[in-house]
Amino acid sequence: MNKQLKFLMVAMVAAISIASCKKNDTVEPEKESNCKITTIIPKEGTKQGSFEVVYNSNSKIIKLSGKDPDGVPVLYELTYNPTNIYGVETNGSNKNLIVYNQDNQSRVINIVEAGSQIAVLKYNTDGYISEVNYGGTPISDVAKLNYNDGNLVQALIYDYNNILINDIKFEYTSESAITSVNFTDPLFLNSGLSLVDAIVPNGVFGKVSKNQIKKITNTSYQNGNKEFVIDTFTYTKDSSGKIIDILQNNLLQRQTGSNAIVTLDNTSFSLGLKYTCN
Repeated sequence: MNKQLKFLMVAMVAAISIASCKKNDTVEPEKESNCKITTIIPKEGTKQGSFEVVYNSNSKIIKLSGKDPDGVPVLYELTYNPTNIYGVETNGSNKNLIVYNQDNQSRVINIVEAGSQIAVLKYNTDGYISEVNYGGTPISDVAKLNYNDGNLVQALIYDYNNILINDIKFEYTSESAITSVNFTDPLFLNSGLSLVDAIVPNGVFGKVSKNQIKKITNTSYQNGNKEFVIDTFTYTKDSSGKIIDILQNNLLQRQTGSNAIVTLDNTSFSLGLKYTCN
């Protein structure tokens, strides 16, 4: 997956997930339960796309459609069943099916794409994801997640030889995130999964972090070298407290051995959000 597209997806996840927020519980915005995101406008330089969001009668997202900033058609659809959720990505004449199988608490416990299991999820006693096995076999990469004060603060990813390959740290603002759908972190996107994960409803991946994401620092290790991907998020809100724009800066750096850190790329993306409120 193209790195810039991957991290644009991360921003889109944040956009869909955070419809409004309140600072230290002192300012009461329009209740998110009465507002729905209807349009997402991704921008990359001078290019702009648009995605329309469709809900069913239970206010669950069932479709995300439109074009990305490069003009490529995008269509994601969700179907809700008693024991699983079907996510379908349509790309031209090709359809890609992702199945989210759920336990008796309606939490996703494994994900199957094109007939192959690509992730197995475990939860801790507090209800948060504690481990993600990418592939569900003994030779798969495994992510171990750590939390503090209700927020995901670190994810350590190990390869099948139990060697650390990624150290992802998460930082938050003091504002409480009010979410209507799952805040999928880069762990899923880095595994190659699609934007369908972003619009699966809140709760099916257990509890989510309580505060609004501010910064994600992903350090990867390979053959004595390091690569750093640093994403920072800036939010613009309307008078009622709803987020109407997200600016994401994506900084890519590399360090070879003990040499100085070199910047490879520094790119910004933005996403506009439009709502309908009852």
